[in-house]
Order: sequence, then structure tokens, then C-alpha cells
Amino acid sequence: MKHPSLAILGFLTLTALSGCGDGEGFATLEEEAYFGITSGDVSIQSYYPQDSVIRLAANGTTTFGVNLVGGGDEDVIYSYRLDGETLGAGSSPFYNLSGTLVSAGEHSFSIEASNGSATDEHTFRIIRNNPPSLSNQSPETNTYTFDCSSDTLLFNVAFTDLDADPVSVEWERNEIPLDSSVLVDTDEERSRALLEMDCSAPINDTITAKVSDGIDITEQTWTVLDPTSGASSVVGNSAIVFDPVSYDFSFVQAYTGSETTTITATNSTSMPIYISSFGSLGTHYSKVSDNCPRSPTAFEAGASCTITISFSPQGPGLLPASLTVSYASTVGGEALQSVLGLSGTGVSPLTFDGLQSISDIYHNRVTLNWDASATAASFIVFQVSGSSLVYNRTIVNSGGSVTSVEVDELSPSTAYTFRVKATDVFGNQDSNTADSNTTTLANKSPLLGALTASTFYSGEAITTLDAQDANTNSDFDEDYDALTYTCRYDKSINGTVGTGLGACTALVNEGGGNPSFSSTAGVFGNWKPLHAEIGNTYEFEIVATDPYGASSKAVFSGTINQGTPDQPTISGISSARSSSNTPTVTGTGTANLTVVLYSDNTCSTQVGSGSVDGAGNFSIQVTVPENGSYTIHGKTVNAINNYSACSATSVSFTEDSTAPSPLTLSGTTPVSPANVASPTVDGVTETGVDVYVYTNNDCTGQVGTLSAAANTTGNFSISVAAAADSANTFYVVAVDDVGNTTSCSANSVSYTHYSIANNVGWFKSRDTDDVADPSRVNPDADVALRWYDGRFDATTFSFTANNSFITVKKAGHYLLALTVPVSKDSKNDGVRVASRFTIYINGAPGDAGAYQVTGALAEATYIRDSDGHAESSAHMTIITPALSVDDEIYAIAYKGGNTSNASAESSFVEFSNVASLYAEHIDPASRTVFGAYATTNTDGSGELNNNSNDIDSDGQRFGHELKWNVNDFSSFNTAGYTHANLGSRITLDGAGYYFVTVNLPMTSTGQRASPTVVVEVLGEATEIQGRATHSYMRAATDAGNSGNNRTSVQWTGIVQTTTTNRELTVRTFRDSTYTGVTNSVTIPGGESASIFIEKLDLSTRAFQAYATTLGGSTEWNPSSLAQIDWDTTNGFKDATYFSHDNATNEQQITFAQGGDYLLIYNDALQSVQKTTSGSKRVNPKVMLYKGATAVTGAEVKNHYMRLHQHYHSSGTMTYFLQGVQASDVYTLRVVGEADTSKSVIVVDPAQLTIIKKD
Repeated sequence: MKHPSLAILGFLTLTALSGCGDGEGFATLEEEAYFGITSGDVSIQSYYPQDSVIRLAANGTTTFGVNLVGGGDEDVIYSYRLDGETLGAGSSPFYNLSGTLVSAGEHSFSIEASNGSATDEHTFRIIRNNPPSLSNQSPETNTYTFDCSSDTLLFNVAFTDLDADPVSVEWERNEIPLDSSVLVDTDEERSRALLEMDCSAPINDTITAKVSDGIDITEQTWTVLDPTSGASSVVGNSAIVFDPVSYDFSFVQAYTGSETTTITATNSTSMPIYISSFGSLGTHYSKVSDNCPRSPTAFEAGASCTITISFSPQGPGLLPASLTVSYASTVGGEALQSVLGLSGTGVSPLTFDGLQSISDIYHNRVTLNWDASATAASFIVFQVSGSSLVYNRTIVNSGGSVTSVEVDELSPSTAYTFRVKATDVFGNQDSNTADSNTTTLANKSPLLGALTASTFYSGEAITTLDAQDANTNSDFDEDYDALTYTCRYDKSINGTVGTGLGACTALVNEGGGNPSFSSTAGVFGNWKPLHAEIGNTYEFEIVATDPYGASSKAVFSGTINQGTPDQPTISGISSARSSSNTPTVTGTGTANLTVVLYSDNTCSTQVGSGSVDGAGNFSIQVTVPENGSYTIHGKTVNAINNYSACSATSVSFTEDSTAPSPLTLSGTTPVSPANVASPTVDGVTETGVDVYVYTNNDCTGQVGTLSAAANTTGNFSISVAAAADSANTFYVVAVDDVGNTTSCSANSVSYTHYSIANNVGWFKSRDTDDVADPSRVNPDADVALRWYDGRFDATTFSFTANNSFITVKKAGHYLLALTVPVSKDSKNDGVRVASRFTIYINGAPGDAGAYQVTGALAEATYIRDSDGHAESSAHMTIITPALSVDDEIYAIAYKGGNTSNASAESSFVEFSNVASLYAEHIDPASRTVFGAYATTNTDGSGELNNNSNDIDSDGQRFGHELKWNVNDFSSFNTAGYTHANLGSRITLDGAGYYFVTVNLPMTSTGQRASPTVVVEVLGEATEIQGRATHSYMRAATDAGNSGNNRTSVQWTGIVQTTTTNRELTVRTFRDSTYTGVTNSVTIPGGESASIFIEKLDLSTRAFQAYATTLGGSTEWNPSSLAQIDWDTTNGFKDATYFSHDNATNEQQITFAQGGDYLLIYNDALQSVQKTTSGSKRVNPKVMLYKGATAVTGAEVKNHYMRLHQHYHSSGTMTYFLQGVQASDVYTLRVVGEADTSKSVIVVDPAQLTIIKKD
């Protein structure tokens, strides 16, 4: 392999893999190789494995590798050698050595690297692992027939490991590992597993015991069969088991020693066996005796005998052997064997010639030398004293190669005699008497060099003085003895100190504390002479002493001169920040001296001065310029006007006389208005200032605060309290940490709180997100309504003004009621137009992840634009199931009626008033609700326009019933309803009032179809309790009639049951007296009808009335506004909440309690005149008024009737009254929008229901 040119400098991490030549299997080598050497050198920097001795797996391979520094650009060749024999050569620094190449015992393996001009080699010490050996298995045969006499079978495996490694056993059945629950026991010699056997099916199992020493695995495998397999039970090898399973005699003296042991042999089978012979034990072992029966005498099942074995080693070393017992299952049968492992170590006689010489003689130590002895376990050193041997120490003979030891802690100039004796592993000593004599050298005394002190100055630390031996320039003397130092002083200059006045460290420093002195290094320092000692003289003496009492001294002296005073310590200030520029600085200094203070760290700008009192403290007032930041340092001045250095300590001070910068208010969260009682006031100011919120413009009435500590970014959102249904103005000021304050009235923000019923939202729109034509609601492409205003429960909805969507914050089902008043842009041009409105979730059509709510369609918006008919309205009340948190609700507008006429497409349908969307979260767990979809009816064909004279299977009723599928409403709590899925009838289990809303999309194949939809409660006195007929589809095919063949029918109202288990059904039939109008009407493909029902308690907090007249007249197509006359005789009224009189001002509903209410209106109308030719168009318009003012957008304008082949229509509206005040008066008024010359009356009484919402 080519190595890179070594102009590289850096670190390389090598992670090798496995396989010779490519580093494979070298996964744990992660060396940091440092490159930066001269080309041409070869050096092995690191290697792997790094253990001193490497154990090889006997049944596997071990990867060895080296990492080079060097090699230049030459080719490097690696040679691989085992015990000096070359295994091969190549370009890889890695080699996989197989354990099969290596015999037992210790070996060497080396890798040599050479580039032709330089060579390096690393040698590894290796020992091949001895895998665990197995014996005494049970069952004895490897193929075993289970007789099914029990339901369990015991397996046993015994093992030994010659390396004494910890052994683990894993059991497998058919190669699937078994857990510990099968184990009977496991120890260092055996493992037993009890397995369940199932004889109800043929048995053919493989049981494996895997015995591992962590390096190699030895396996024992049995095949277990049932009797039906045809196998027969036989005695196998290892039928005789031994106790112990193996035996080690340990150390025994070679040639002369002997040890014996007794082994118990047991027939572990259930059959007799016949012992034929004992195998030879070889040179070192012998069978002394046994009492085991020989064939033809049977060794009975379960019987035991003993065998006595002797170990007499005839040589040194580890001497393993095996005792083999041969036997058969019958007399003269096939020979089988059980084997007992034996081991022992022969120990050679101890040979040692004793101490040979003494070398390296010093004053306190010598080295003793002897010849190596391979038979010695250790050596004992004795000091010979007369006829006695005095023990000195013991040395372990590591590797049999120890030949010397240094003996220390001897005395100088002293004669010594030593003897060394060897001991073997048994503790026996050899008998040599070889002694050697020597005399240690004389001790060399220390000699200190001269010390010269610098001038002593009061208050200033002296230059450090370091006493050292003159001969070595260290703290050791000439013969390497460590020196111990003392230091003393006096005030007499006479060249000697002796005991003097005391230790040097007893001196007192100026400013407190003591000098330092090291007894091991002889270093004296940190002495600051007292100012009071100026003019006095001092003499010092440092003495060095070696371990043997020899010593040397050095003396130095000097006179104390006037010095520079100490720096003061500046420790405090009256305030770190202040609007005052005269703070007070405190600290400590030299008593009775002067401290001068400065406003910078170079002590150049003086700002004050003062005296230090007798206790060493000062307190000085300084004067600094305004609006600045300063670091106050100081100097000390003594009596002779010497200044200290500028102080190391300081205090910081900021003078701030400027108010914080003006605040910037961004508004409130949520944006006003909202129904959150604890909004936040939001804005930006300086960091680190307090922010306060007040309700009055003189900054009184504090309602919120942000502390300076919390104001880490300057952005603030401060929670305040807003009273219910209140308009609030909040004023905000910022105050910095020294009290500077911004202007109060300069910063304010308004917030209006409104109350709204729980889980309800009320949203208004007057344009779409179409930038080009925002007011158009019949575009060629889908557009979304933009909601400019919203009132909502903030726990249920999230909304931003002028967005196209409303976000839900609770998962679940939502009731949606959409009302959109529309009109045509150019009047009486005869072009037919319509709009279609749908509800989408999570985007507009075509957006990723967006989908249309099933059944959500409002398309009964046909405008004929003839006879003054130019207005309509879209209405839809539906249930939206299973929304998730953060889902978004969109209202989508598109051209309606399948319009394809060019004139119609160029004619605009626009908002004629404000559109509104009522949204309410429905929790089916707490409300009695029912929901379903329908795509067909009981007719089976899905025909919605059948002849009204048709008779159904019950022989009594006309039309076809819709069949309801509840699969999408499985989470509804349907207790209170009984319905078979895809059935047409819904049983209302309880008597009472039910809110019902039905939405039915339609499409026609021909002209002027207008099916009627009725909601019936079967069995009631009045079965038809709801009627919807605003389903006209022109569906003409001529180019001028626009192909209007789609619509939708909506009915929302209250039905009543007077008894339990009434059936509710929804029927459709043809509404025409002209047999020619027979074209087919069905639910459009991909669309569904929807129904939602909720049982209501209307005994309180509700109002219901019916009407047939306007101002006493039956005319419902007046040319001027007329008010609907309401009668509660067949309805109800909670007088706590509502005021109404059936006889006087019966048009008016007066609210006695403020709050939020849901208004539900429906009617069914018909024209009195019916033409057989020609056409007249009528469209009564119903509007909600509060007092004398029309409620914005509360209009029903889709009562279109053609009068020729079409003379029925209807209207419905679900509208939210938010924030009603007590005494508010509401009326519903009607005026003809098209031809008012034709008379219109009601088919069924109009129904009005108002419900209080909490």
C-alpha cells in the first residue's frame, strides 16, 4: 500500500474492520495518529490489541494490527511471524490469526514493517484459549426417545475449564433461546434444565447447551424423539458420572512427592451397565484401588463405587491426564466410555547459589546481586548480625528472572553483611550460607550558599530568598539527601542568630498576616515590614539539616527603610446606580493615612479623598459628572507624600438622570375586542426597566406590572384584568432602576371585552380573498370568504381579523350555520345566475390536505333577474364531525347551478349584506345528539322527484324516505335515539322538543324541477313538522337559460313529540301540478344529504311562536315592509327571559334578560296565482330588525317562485344574537323583492324559536 507524503500535520482516527489486508474486524482500534515526520523513517506508533498477553480463541480468529508514523512515499511491506516462523507477507498492517494454528501454551506473534530503507517490528505475547470441556451429559445419548411417562425431561451438562475462566451456559430449543425459567440450577461445574414435553403431537426437538468461557463456545446437542419415531432407548457415553466431575492435585514435589484422592463413580442411568476396564493414567498418575464391579457383574442403575487415584509427578510443570472407564449396556456389548479429567503441577527441587556480589554502594543504600533461579518462587533478604539473621524484605521472583534488589535506609560509614535465601511454592527455603560484606560510604554534609537580601522597605514585600546547597544548587545535598530548613531572626547584627527572637513566620506584616517559609524548600518571603519599624535592623538565619544531623547555615540582615504605602481596598458604594452624582465609597486601608479616589482604572481623574480611621476603615463622598458610568479606584498617600499603586479593587457606579426612552405599544393579546378577561398589554421598551400598567391617564389604578428583573429583552406582555363587557384604556409607563419615569398619558392602548356563550363563535364577512373581485361570490374559480370580525370563546376558537379561516382549539364536532345575502350586479338583464357555498377544512379546494365537509352545500341562490328578481341568500346549517385541534374552517364560494352560459359567467353575484357564520362545539358526551348522512332513499333509485300521488308500501304516505348512514358519527352518544344503520326512520326515544337540521343537495336532468322535502314525526297529530320547497332548478338547455340544474334544500327548526318512541323521517316528492315536469332529481355524485338532531330542554330560557299573517294580513308578498304576527299559543315562552303578547304588539319579542341567543326561523310559502302560460316571479324577503334598525345580514331572500309550473318556496335561517341587552325589541319583517302584484300565503305556519345560550 502507498502511504501519503508526510507533509500532513494533524490527527487521523483509524477505525479498522475485519479481514486480513483491509482492517476488517479491527473495530476497537481507535488511535489518534499524529503525522508530521521526515520522509523515509518507519516507526510503529501504536498497535492493537494492547493487552500484555492476548488470549486467542481456539475456534476463531483474532485480529492484530499496527499503526505507522512514517513511510514517506515508498511501499511498506509487512511480514507476519508466529514463534519466529514466517506466516506470510503483504501490504496490510492487519492480520487475522487463527487459533487452530496455535498449540497450547505461550507463543509470540510479530508484525514487521519495512520500506526497504527502514524497519520496525512489534511482538505480541499470545496464549491459546482452552475451550470448556464437557462430560457427564444427561440424557446419555445424543439421540433420546422420550417415553411420554411424564410431561417434563431433565437435561444435564457438566463442564470444566482448564483456564479457570468463568463459564456461562445458554440453552436453546430448536435454535430458539430459552429463558432462565427452565433452569433447575447452574454453578461452576454443571447446568441443568427442565423442559416441558408435549406428547399430544409428534416430538422431534433439538436441545442445545452452549457452554462459553467468554472466548470459545462448546456445544452439547440432543435430538429428542417420541416412541412413534421408531428410535430405541440405549445407554450412551457418559452414563457413569463422577463426583467431583474433575480433580486438580495442585502442586506436588516432582520426583519425590505424591498425593492421593478418592473419586465416586455413579451409574446415572435407569439401566444396569457392565464395566470392562479402566484406562491407563500414564507416567504421573496411578489407580491405587477401586471397588467398582467388573463385567459380568452388573453395575446397577443408581449404584456408586469409589476409585482411589495417586499423583506422583515425574517432572515439573502442568501435567493433565484423564481417567477413562469403559463399559457396555450388556455383557460383551459395544464399548462405551466415561472420562474424568485430572490435572496437577509438578514442582522441581529448589536450586539457588545464594548472594554473589554487592554493587552500587552509597552512604545509605547498596544493591545485592545473585544468579537467576527458575525454581524459586521468591527471595528473602537477611542482614547477618553475629549468628542471627535479621529479616529485611521479600522479593517475588516474577517470570523466574529476578537477580538483584536495592537495599536502602542504611546508615553512612557502617559495615553490613547480607545473605539471600530462595523459597519455593511450598515455602521451603534453600540451605545456602553465602554471605557478602560491604561498608557504606561516609555522609556528605550540606553546604548552603550565601544569601543577600534586598533593601527592606516598610509595607512592601521583600524579594523572596531561596536557600539551596551550594554544590547542587537544589534542596538536596551532594549525596542526594533531602534537606530540612529552619528560619529564625533577631535584631542584633553579629553574624549569628541561634534561637534569636523566634521563628521567621512569627513576624507580623504591615496590614496583617505573617511571612511565609518552606521547611522543605528553604524559601522565605511575603514579609512586609511594619511602618512602625522604620530604621530598625533585622538579622535572619536559615539552617539546612540532612537526615543524619549534618547542617549548614546562611545569614542575611538589613535595615527597614520608608516604603510605599499599601493600596487601599475599595469594597462598597452607597448605590451602584443613582440619579444622584454624589455617592459614598467605602473600604479599608492603612490606619491614619489618606485615600484619594479616582473615576478610572489608571487613577488619573480624582473625584474625592478622605482619611482612614484608626480601625483601618474609610467612607468618602465623591462627585462625578451626570449621566455616565464610572469605575472607582483609589491610592493611599503616606506622611511623606508617597502614593501607593492604583488599587486592584474597585466599585462600579452609574449616574443616570435620564428617563427611559418612550415606550412603543403594539396592542393587546388577544386583539381587541375579545372575550378574554385577562388580556395582555404588549409593547417594547428598554431592557431592565420596570413597566407599570394603569387604568387612569394620571397613572393611578395600577392593574399590571413587569419587573426589571423579568424585563430581559425589552419586549413585554403584561397581564391585566378587564371587566366583563367593558371598554378599557390602559396607560403604560416605564421606570428605570433609579426612578426615572416616562410620561404617563403619552402611552395608552384600548381593549374591549365582550361576553359570549361557551364554545361558541360568531364571525362576519363582506368580501373574499379574490384580490381582483373581492365582492363577487359566483367566480369561475373557488374563493374563500374573508372574516373581518369575530366574537368567540377563546378556549374553543382562534381567529385573526381578515383571515380566510377560523381555527378550532378543541377536538370534536362543530355545528355551523352560514348565512350569505347576495344580489346580482346588473338588474333585469334576464341573465340567470347562482352562487354555491361550501365548507372546507384545512384549506381551499386543491390545497394539500384540504377536504370538503360532507353535506356542506348551500346552492339555493337562483336569481332569474326578471320581474325585478335580483336578490337571494344562501343558508346552511350542518354538523361537522371529528375535527382535530388546530384544524381550520373555510367557507368557499363558487358559481352555482352548474352555470355554463357565457352571459351568466360574466354577470356578477355579490354580497348584498354582511355574511355570517355561527360555530358551536358539540360535545356528544354531554348532549343527546344524532348525526347521519344519506346518498339514497327507500325507492332504491335515489329519485327525489317522484309523483306526489304515489303510494308507499305502508299504503298511507307519499314520497320516498332518505336512508341514513351513521358511520361517520360513531363517537356520538346516541342514547335517546334508535336507528338501524341505512334505515330511513330515526326513533326519538323520549317525548319533548328536538332541534333538527336537514341539508339536501340536488341535481336535475330537465326543466323546472322543484321537489318538496318534509320532516315528519310519525304518529303525531301534525306529522309534517317541517317543509322545505326552495328547490327550483331551471335546468333549461337553451343557451340563454344558463343550464341551471343544481340546488340545495335546507330546513332547520324544532319538532315536538308528545310521547316516547316516535319515528322521524325525511321524505321528498314532486312539487308541481303539471305532469310535464317529470324529470329526474337525485343527490349529485360525490355529495350527501346530512341530518343533525339534538334533544333540547325548552321548558326554560326559550321562546317559540308561530305565524300565518303580517300585520293582520295573510299577504306575504307586500310591496312595503310588514311585520310578522307571532302567536305563542302552540309554542312556549319563559317570561323570565322574554316578553310577548299574542294580542297586543304581537309582532314584537322583548328580551327581559341580556346575553347571547340563537334564533331559528323557517317558513313554507305558496303563490295564490298559478299561471299556465307566461311567467311572473315573486320573492318575499324576510329580515330581522332590532327596534327600527335591520340587523346586519339577517335576511332570508331565497323564496323565489316562478308561478308557471312552480308556486311553492320556503326559507330558513339560523342566526346568532350576540350581546342582546335587556329590553331589546326584535321583529321579523317581510317585503316583496320582485313582482309584488301576485299574492303569496303560507302553506304551514312560520316557526320562530329563540334559545338562550350560555
